[in-house]
Amino acid sequence: MHFPGYGLFSRRTVLGSVNIRSHWAHPYAQIMVAVFQTRPVARIGSGRPRLTQGHVDNFNWPADINNIPRPELDKLRPRIQEYADQAVSTALREAYLIAP
Repeated sequence: MHFPGYGLFSRRTVLGSVNIRSHWAHPYAQIMVAVFQTRPVARIGSGRPRLTQGHVDNFNWPADINNIPRPELDKLRPRIQEYADQAVSTALREAYLIAP
């Protein structure tokens, strides 16, 4: 699965000035799944992931946070896949295509 619109939300905290939790990184993606019927055309279900805050394991902060190497960004892929799976499951349950 290709995820062209995912990324990394990062921030520095005040505690970062004394090297206590100086960096936070959270994966994010704008994912929404819609299920349609064809006759008549209508949306019968939709789903979004339940986003959680959590750190990215083994993320190596580059010196230039605006130029993160692809191998580091690829560490986000499993979390983004989980978000996509949640959105699909929610949409299919709402459309009564899978059991609740």
